[in-house]
Amino acid sequence: MKSIGYKDLKSVAILKEVNETSLNALHSIAKKETYVANDYIVKQNEKAETAFIIIRGTAEVFKISDTGEKEIIVLMGPSDIIGLGDKPSFYETWVRSANIRALEPMILYEFNVHEYLELLKDHPDLMLAFIEISKRMSHYGFIKRLFPFAAFNYRKIRSIANLLIEKEVPKGTTIIQEGDISDICYFILKGQVEVSHEVDEEKHVLKILDAGEILGESSLLINVRRTATVVTTKDCTLLEAKGEDLKKIVYQYTDLSKFYIDIVRQRMRPKRLPSVEISATKGGEKGSSYTLKNPETLSFYQLSNHAYFIWNLLDGEHTIDELNEKFSKEFNTPAGDFVTHLIYDLTMHVFIENPASSLEEIADGQGESKGTLGFFQKLKRRLFK
Repeated sequence: MKSIGYKDLKSVAILKEVNETSLNALHSIAKKETYVANDYIVKQNEKAETAFIIIRGTAEVFKISDTGEKEIIVLMGPSDIIGLGDKPSFYETWVRSANIRALEPMILYEFNVHEYLELLKDHPDLMLAFIEISKRMSHYGFIKRLFPFAAFNYRKIRSIANLLIEKEVPKGTTIIQEGDISDICYFILKGQVEVSHEVDEEKHVLKILDAGEILGESSLLINVRRTATVVTTKDCTLLEAKGEDLKKIVYQYTDLSKFYIDIVRQRMRPKRLPSVEISATKGGEKGSSYTLKNPETLSFYQLSNHAYFIWNLLDGEHTIDELNEKFSKEFNTPAGDFVTHLIYDLTMHVFIENPASSLEEIADGQGESKGTLGFFQKLKRRLFK
């Protein structure tokens, strides 16, 4: 192992705010280690006696289950740490909880954990710096498990994590108010919230959300009025980010329309137009049929029994995924593309409310057909390809 340069430590983002005395002290116990692709940096269940700061390269963190299956937890890169956290006493009996293996040639700083703990007694600013690194790294794995970021690569996850501000929010706090305009997006790290909206001045609880959910996801794209009120039902730890910042990352790394379509399938709650008239016609072997009429556009649409079942659920409180589940349970058969096709057709024939006026701006600028129609043309191609 070779000694490392002081300027290398200074290049670590989180250590830039640490004073020179503390950096020199850390430098005095640090050594450089190099690894090639597929080298193990640490192994699961071994005693943790050393810690590392990554200077160059990428490594994967993974566990091996009791059945021998490999579970990748997160990827790590420059300025990330291995084996340091915010509870020094924990290291007295600590063992590695996962494997870490190099994916490419790597350079790391290595130092003895016990020497590091002694160092913290005289240099508390180092402790604060490493606490921040630990929090940021825990955010990596958290974000990777969230819909719709599961398919994002390490660089993208890292970019998002660096935007997040961790906040403690007490029980009973309103964090989103229906009707407000805001570009803030929230990730529930810990705790629980209630999502509700008002119908005829009465509160309707839509759902209870726990850790691992996203709030205000429409702000990922454009400022729109909040469609529901969100109140904490337990003390919460939230990760907060500006929608405009996240939108830049989405634009940079992926097709925005595909990203939003994923959200639509999870979040969109189609609602039938109240002005639509309906008439029933008794049928033969296939049962009754139902005809919709929009008196404003003078358009008509015929529903089968299966479609009529879904029509009665279009109350603005069910997502497309929930409609699929109810269809499957009612008819004892997978919904397949039936519900999504139906929602698309009803939207095109103006029998359900426009899902969001902001879709026009989303569709514009994507290099294809303009406006809401263009978006749904793209949606249909994406979903039914």
